[in-house]
Parts: sequence; structure tokens; C-alpha cells
Amino acid sequence: MRRTIGALAGALCLVGGCSPEVGLPVPEPAPESTASVAPVTTPARTRVTTFSVEPPTVSRSLDVRPWAAKVCELVTDEEARAIGVDAHGTANLPDEQGGQCVWRVEGGPSLRVTIYGRQEKVTSLLLGNDHETEYVAEAQVAGQPAIVVSEEKKPSERCTVGVMLAADQSLEVDLLAGSQDTGDVCDRALVTAERAVSKIE
Repeated sequence: MRRTIGALAGALCLVGGCSPEVGLPVPEPAPESTASVAPVTTPARTRVTTFSVEPPTVSRSLDVRPWAAKVCELVTDEEARAIGVDAHGTANLPDEQGGQCVWRVEGGPSLRVTIYGRQEKVTSLLLGNDHETEYVAEAQVAGQPAIVVSEEKKPSERCTVGVMLAADQSLEVDLLAGSQDTGDVCDRALVTAERAVSKIE
């Protein structure tokens, strides 16, 4: 009788599977791998009340033109997600003037990284002389002079960082925060600019 019961139990295990014996460790599934984002120190900024009449002087020139066709590589999707924009970067068609990559959440936050290779845009961007600009600050991003601007006196929804790379080249990071964001919008834009400029050689 015992042999019959044992044989029957073995057959049931083959058909339906058996639970591990009590007391034996059950192996846990391996955790899913996630790409890590290296921490970056947020560049300091100093608010200014007057506009300069000349663009910042660049002591080290960086050529951004080789990146015109690969702007999305300057900021990875993981880095965009780290500042609150959970989207895939989409590149716009580059030309001799530069290129752009956009991360956009429908109805939510967005990030736009643009590189420019013409002096007119560099001057306009880094002088912050738009009549709608309410907030202007100076900063250093990866050793390059930068300007932080916003249409809000106390930036909370949108902030733009312009970084001078050469006499006729610059990089712009524009961040639109989501309704649930709590972090400083300009700090996150500065961190993104720091990561992007650090990759340009």
C-alpha cells in the first residue's frame, strides 16, 4: 500500500508540479537591471539685475558641431528620467546651424536640448534680453560661462540654461516642469546642462 501511495504522489508531481519541501530555501528571481545615473553637483548660480552688453568671454572653446546629428546622446533617457521627464528622446533634423533633441510627456513635463552654431543665436540666448524674461542668473557649467533665464520671477514651471561654448557656438537646455514636480526647475536644468557639456570634447 505504501508503495502505491508513493508511486501515485510521484506521478502527481510529474503532472502538476510539487512545492519545495519545508525548510529548503527558495531561490529568488534575479532583480531587473537598471541603468544608473551618475550624480552631478548642481552648478551654483548668482542672480543679476542688469543685462550684459556683450556675450560672456570663453577661455576654452568647444566645438559642438560634430554633435549636431546626435544631440540625443548628450542626455540619455535615464538622465532625462532622473530630472522628472520619463520619455524617449526624439531628434529633430540637424543642419549646418545645429540640432535638437526633445523629451516630452503628453500633457506633462518636457525637456529640450539644442545646440547652435551661429553667433546671432548665441548672443540672443546668452544676453537674456527677451522682454518677457523676469529672472536672470549667471553660472558656470562644466567650466563654461552660462546664463539661467525664466519668464517667472521665481522659477517654478520653466527654466532655460544657455551655455557659451565658443564665440559662435552654444548649447541650450529648456525644462518645463510637470504639475507633480517638487524639485527646483532651474537646478534640474543646470544639472542637465552640466551632464551634456561634460560629454563634449
